[in-house]
Amino acid sequence: MDIAALTLFGRARYHVLACLFALKNGEAIHLREVARRCGVSPTAAQYELRLLVQAGLVEQQGSAARPLYRVNNDHAIAKELRTIIRKTHAAASTAAVADDALWSAKRVQQRTDYASKHLHDKSALLANPQLIAALKADFRARH
Repeated sequence: MDIAALTLFGRARYHVLACLFALKNGEAIHLREVARRCGVSPTAAQYELRLLVQAGLVEQQGSAARPLYRVNNDHAIAKELRTIIRKTHAAASTAAVADDALWSAKRVQQRTDYASKHLHDKSALLANPQLIAALKADFRARH
């Protein structure tokens, strides 16, 4: 991600905008599809979409239970915003791409560790039985 885009929008908002501007004219997509395409959590996508709808940059259509989102091309700055997103996307450095890949890999590893049945995968604290024993003894002594 380009440093200018990060400064202007923040990581999640930039990815949501880039995803929406990549859609064909008039195409609308669901919240979970936005999150999947952007590589952000559904909660982060929902937050950003809510703000963008309030600002009038994004239109929400469909039922309240399953809304669809698309860019409001009639907004006064939609054309300029599309240009900014396109230019910052093209200027993204390989270091920024590597940074995104690193954080994505870390999230995958955290989910794997959390789901693991092996205590040593969960944290350094749980991996050290002597430390756990000392903490238990200290806790018992205090209570």
